[in-house]
Amino acid sequence: MKRLAIIAAFLAATTLSAATVSVDATDVRHGVFHSHVSMPATAGAMTFVYPKWIPGEHTPTGPLMQMAGLHVRANGQELAWTRDPLEMFSFHVDVPAGASTIDVDFDYVSPSTSFGGGYGETPNATQHLAEVVWNQLVVYPANVASDAISYQASLRLPVGWKFDTALPIAQQNGDSTTFAPVSLTTLIDSPLIAGEYLRTIPIDDDGKLHVTLAADSAQALALSDERIAQVRNLVGETDALFGARHYRSYRWLVGLSDALETNGLEHHESSDNRLPERSYIDSSAVGRYITVLSHEFVHSWNGKYRRSAGLATPEYQTPMRGELLWVYEGMTRYLGDLVLTARTGMRSADEERDYIAHVAGNLERNRPGRNWRPLVDTAVAVQSIATAPNEGVPYRRGLDYYDESLLVWLDADTTIRAKSGGTKSLDDFCKLFFGAPSTSPMVKPYTLDDV
Repeated sequence: MKRLAIIAAFLAATTLSAATVSVDATDVRHGVFHSHVSMPATAGAMTFVYPKWIPGEHTPTGPLMQMAGLHVRANGQELAWTRDPLEMFSFHVDVPAGASTIDVDFDYVSPSTSFGGGYGETPNATQHLAEVVWNQLVVYPANVASDAISYQASLRLPVGWKFDTALPIAQQNGDSTTFAPVSLTTLIDSPLIAGEYLRTIPIDDDGKLHVTLAADSAQALALSDERIAQVRNLVGETDALFGARHYRSYRWLVGLSDALETNGLEHHESSDNRLPERSYIDSSAVGRYITVLSHEFVHSWNGKYRRSAGLATPEYQTPMRGELLWVYEGMTRYLGDLVLTARTGMRSADEERDYIAHVAGNLERNRPGRNWRPLVDTAVAVQSIATAPNEGVPYRRGLDYYDESLLVWLDADTTIRAKSGGTKSLDDFCKLFFGAPSTSPMVKPYTLDDV
């Protein structure tokens, strides 16, 4: 951990002037996002980088293979660039005398079908909606902390499309929007959803929390009043559980399309949720997919505000260490997929019993890999197994720091209750560890000793 602290201190001492990123998404129906980045530079040798280690994905999943059409210019002059022969995410250029910025143009080519599980290996667009993921659309100067450089983003969408994001808006002009300058950290932490069919559902009275659905059809936007009430319950239950908030506003951004890979990714003030098109209108599916909202919401506290030190890197090129993912993801699975789904009514008591029985039974009967791979190794080795084929999971094990760690935290909760005579529970830990004082988005790292 000392190494990360030294890197963070060194990078924090380097502060740069603002950069810009302009994204033309008018061609997203063909899967193409055009990006133009202008960033500060000085004459001489310079290295810029494409984000590699993406928060929440815990692995080096920056979709470099989808980056195409790269051009670098300064003062209108085309500059030759070379890729680093060892670190593929780094690009070297010579900045001419008199230039104070360089302009980098490239396209992000969204795949039409999934070829893996990471966000860069799955579609970001359909004929009717688009997911704008900023780490896929920016480059930044090497050896600079993401907190030390600001970006002003702008976006052009297809005519008539609407959008939602946690980014503050500076100006809108038709289908073009300019956002207020924010740190690179905040930019990458603030995905945007856009679409032809888009519905925003208020969750609180003051407009600080809402669910925004973008779908491939208008019919898919029909989230029922009962389910909306459960999301409202979720806000009250998390307030009671944690005793503080670490967001200023929050929005669940939900893309509904059979072309998208089912997934959810946490951010401080939003979540990027991708589900089948009929997830919220099919009675046989909604009980399963509504829980994505509770899981990702818990991450605003566990994973974003409190984050294990090995994952709290100062920028996006430093390798992450995942040995405490059994806390980051396992406790979130317990709180977000079991405790809060019961307290909010998202699932009935019988459904919760069936769910926990399924998790336990699957691990007991379908995990011969538990005889050789310890649970913590599924977290330490996440980058080596996250994209492995599913057919080998029983013997090899998959990302069991989710489900098996759910049982670990269930055991911890019941043990606390038993030893305290019912006067204490994991709720008390949550208030101490994730709670007061309320803050705006920030990262407070922890170690195993802290837990």
